[in-house]
Amino acid sequence: MYLISNRSGIMASYTTEILPYGIRAKGFTWLNFCVTAALFFNQYVNAIAVQALAWKYYLFYCVFIVFEVVIIYFFIVETRYTPLEEIAKFFDGEDAVDIAEITNSEVKEIGGHTKEKEGTTTQVEHVV
Repeated sequence: MYLISNRSGIMASYTTEILPYGIRAKGFTWLNFCVTAALFFNQYVNAIAVQALAWKYYLFYCVFIVFEVVIIYFFIVETRYTPLEEIAKFFDGEDAVDIAEITNSEVKEIGGHTKEKEGTTTQVEHVV
C-alpha cells in the first residue's frame, strides 16, 4: 500500500474526489499537514527513540500498527466497486443526491428511454 499511495498520487486523488466541493481545499490541506507530520516524525523522532529504547521501540511500532488497523477497519468507509457519482451516499446517507436518478428523470422528461433492448442504441437530443 505504501508504494501505491506514495508514488501514484492516489492519496491526493481519493481525498479530493470524496470531499464535497465546499470543503475540498480544507481536506486537502489536512491531508498535506498529516503527511508532513508523519514524515517529520519518521525522519527525526524515530532515530532518537531507536537510540534510547533499542529493540523495545519495535514493540511500540507493532502496537501502533494494530491500533491503525483497528481504526481503519471500524472507521474508514469501503468504496470499492462504487462509481464516484455514488460515493456521496456513503458519507451523506440517504440525503445524498443521486446523479443517476436525476439523469434518468431528465431523459424521461424529454421523451427518451432509459432502458433499451439489447443491441440497440437511441440518441436523445433536446433542441431549444
